[in-house]
Amino acid sequence: MLVIVATPAMARLEGFTKGLLGSGAEVVHARSGMAALEMAKARAPSLVVVDGDLPDFRPFELVKELTRVNAFINSAVVSALPPDQFHEDAEGLGVLSQIAAHPVEQDALDVMATLKRVL
Repeated sequence: MLVIVATPAMARLEGFTKGLLGSGAEVVHARSGMAALEMAKARAPSLVVVDGDLPDFRPFELVKELTRVNAFINSAVVSALPPDQFHEDAEGLGVLSQIAAHPVEQDALDVMATLKRVL
């Protein structure tokens, strides 16, 4: 399963990435939203993890663009928004999960378990 992690701060997501790898995912890093879009066009990922701190896209705008590339791409967003606000902002976008701003390995395992149920 290919997972694109779109973040300018991969070190902050180190534990999360370890969990993705431990679940058997192939993980590639995109430093920007544009890079994530190009990767998604080329390789059809199962999941794109979108960091809220991208230099070129707001997270939900990138999710919209990803669905234009391929409507079957699942996404999860790293966000510190309160859950109610996150739900409101993500409504209608098919976002699989909100991920804590400083995620740990278990967060990745949870997201991957959810993804496997969806697929």
